[in-house]
Amino acid sequence: PVYSNSQVEYEIPIDENGNPSQMYYDFKKAFENMRGYQHILMDSVTKNVVLGGNTDEIAQRPPEEMVVDSFNELTGVESRETGVVVYCMNYQGKTALFVQNASIEEGAVADITLSFSRNVEVAVYRDGGETAKEGKYINLYDVPSGQAIMVVVG
Repeated sequence: PVYSNSQVEYEIPIDENGNPSQMYYDFKKAFENMRGYQHILMDSVTKNVVLGGNTDEIAQRPPEEMVVDSFNELTGVESRETGVVVYCMNYQGKTALFVQNASIEEGAVADITLSFSRNVEVAVYRDGGETAKEGKYINLYDVPSGQAIMVVVG
């Protein structure tokens, strides 16, 4: 459903009859995904941003003064398919990384690799669940456009 008046037109999640639109289901999926790591977001402080992949494709660029090449143990991020934005945060003395496929193209799926200065143990929060991984390189496969994964080091 689309709401419009003489000045603006935009899609709405629920129409005037209470029927959900695709936007409703998109919001629902995003909130279900965040449920697994909302406590991290609420207790973290964003310090910097690392960009990777096809950075020309990043539609909403963060302020240049926040962009760095590395953050704590994180030395880089790569994706051949899309641009990637990594919001770098401090979380209870640990490094938290909010890793987003920054493409706005529908269906633009990314395989993302995070590089670290040493072998690390991480908790990966995705699709409402948590998975442990270990290594100097952490691979995040099949990240849809616009979606994000939370990674906590340590």
